[in-house]
Amino acid sequence: MRIDIVLPIAKVAATGNRTTAERLRRLFAGLHETRLRRRWTHGRAEVLIALHAVRSGASIEAWARRRKGARLVVVLTGTDIYGGDPRQAVVLERSLASAWRIVALQEDAAARVPRRHAARVRVIVQSAQLPRCARLVAASSAPEIAGGIVALSHLREVKDPLLLARAMQRLPTDVALSAVHIGASLDAELARACAERASERWRWIGERPRCVALRRVARARALVLTSRSEGGPSVLAEAALLGRPILASRTGGATGMLGPDHPGLFEPGDEQHLASLLERLARDEHFVRELADRSRALAARFAPERELAAWRALLAEPTES
Repeated sequence: MRIDIVLPIAKVAATGNRTTAERLRRLFAGLHETRLRRRWTHGRAEVLIALHAVRSGASIEAWARRRKGARLVVVLTGTDIYGGDPRQAVVLERSLASAWRIVALQEDAAARVPRRHAARVRVIVQSAQLPRCARLVAASSAPEIAGGIVALSHLREVKDPLLLARAMQRLPTDVALSAVHIGASLDAELARACAERASERWRWIGERPRCVALRRVARARALVLTSRSEGGPSVLAEAALLGRPILASRTGGATGMLGPDHPGLFEPGDEQHLASLLERLARDEHFVRELADRSRALAARFAPERELAAWRALLAEPTES
């Protein structure tokens, strides 16, 4: 089967959507002929997978016009579902109406699709594959004896990277925790603010190769995700597969992946709540083990074979349904 994957962004950074596109291309390798494109205008593909209902709107419209009745799969991203520009609602609705199937990356996103489109929605949870270097580190590093906290995201306002810095400064002086933020600078002003905020407690160390970054996560006491909005962050899947405790802001993407009752959730922007969870992590080994057990229990849902089986089942559905 020939599949085109549309990713409407330049190759400038390993954004979440690019990570999704590259993962799908690897997942389909050996099964389907797959191409990654920034825009679809024509071609012989039998399936178009469009990442981002709004930004891929032109490609979706072209496919619907030229290949009417052929399989068009629209994969919802975070900005499609959470906090998108209301001025783009018309494009979003047109893309959803054109789709043969709509893929949500976690249950919370699926629940937010308008009811008129619900019959065509399928939930396919994103998987993660860990480099061997990270798995080996995790196997020999118990989070209870680690003192490091890691945040892993590019510097963007929506990721709220300085929230962790402020929370770390609220900790009592006898709490033996330090934190690093790993990620490329996509905002020069924010990068300057992060550099100026560096302290013994917290520092931004820039981008690192994936294996290096995940080794940091693998020997951390916890991974912290501070985003104001998320669609389906792959770093949560990676931390779960590594068996690391997870603290995350209560966004739709995080609750959809971790569950709304996850004990490590805090309200977006709430540095005091985050600080209290960090202090509890430092002083309460039972809490550390509880969060690590939660991660290990979630790991199976992020297995690549499970994601591939879900995609194969979707692509095997009859086109007329």
